[in-house]
Amino acid sequence: MSNTCVSDHRLGGPATQPWSRFVTTHDAHEQAQAQAGWSLQYDQMSCGKFAGQVHLMQLPGVSLVHEGANQAIRQRGDLGDDSYLFALPASANAGSALFSGATVGQHDIMVGPSDGLDLCSPAHFNLIGIVVDAELLESLWARTHHPSMAAWVSQQRVVSIGADRAQRLLALHHQIFECSQSGLPLAANTKALETLRDDVILEWVDTLPSFCDLSDVRATSMRKAVVHRACEWMLQTSDDEALSMLDICKRVGVSSRKLNYCFQEILGMSPMKYQRITRLNRTQQALKQAHDGQSVFDIASRWGFWHMGQFSQDYKRLFGELPSTTLRASA
Repeated sequence: MSNTCVSDHRLGGPATQPWSRFVTTHDAHEQAQAQAGWSLQYDQMSCGKFAGQVHLMQLPGVSLVHEGANQAIRQRGDLGDDSYLFALPASANAGSALFSGATVGQHDIMVGPSDGLDLCSPAHFNLIGIVVDAELLESLWARTHHPSMAAWVSQQRVVSIGADRAQRLLALHHQIFECSQSGLPLAANTKALETLRDDVILEWVDTLPSFCDLSDVRATSMRKAVVHRACEWMLQTSDDEALSMLDICKRVGVSSRKLNYCFQEILGMSPMKYQRITRLNRTQQALKQAHDGQSVFDIASRWGFWHMGQFSQDYKRLFGELPSTTLRASA
């Protein structure tokens, strides 16, 4: 049974219907599910009890997000069709994230199309960001000093913007989110909300360089494709057994050395470690959604765990509780 805390606020009159939502979460799956309307899969990658929060705000044509968690997470999925994402780390000393295999520093922004998201964030990582409709972004871009959108924005990239610009973005977002949590309206009418929205988007656009080196795009895309195919096979079983790394290499069509290199570059860990952690995450999710009469063994064996003693140790190490505790809480 979930103890997720949700707080909702309307931010304007009935004609605009913007909204704000603040959610506290207790596992990675809840963190993904809290972001309704987007197709996301989150997996907890570091050990310990999970605690996270998601603050979402919807304005006409753009979503604002401020999220964080105390554990490392891999986030992947889609944030809607025909839209772009902009995101910036919002926590100091949390370590570097990996966005599509590129290292994200404290004063770097992540930018690009909002489909095919792949972000590995360290423990105690927070971020702010927006997801903006492509048509709206293109229109606003054309109204500034930029004649047209920079071509490189069609690729997911990490770009450095410097401490001053990063601080301005953080201050702007914190001010807006604090206002929304107070329950006070952000603006008096639709026009004022649209002006606020435009100001937020242009603040992000103005941080972008006119040129970005794309020489590594092809190689990165190939590594991402290898990782994506391998991850799909990792969740398959053959005769009720998890596929071995050799089996996965054969199905993906790469050597074990190549597979390991791609995983280290994109996810920062070995494929074997990733496979085990991912299956533990799926087991946790299944335990929380268990039907009456299902046992830990029923669920764990479906995900390739047959040695219950070792499984229980690994599960407790990752999630901070025994699988039987998770199952009882779901009743």
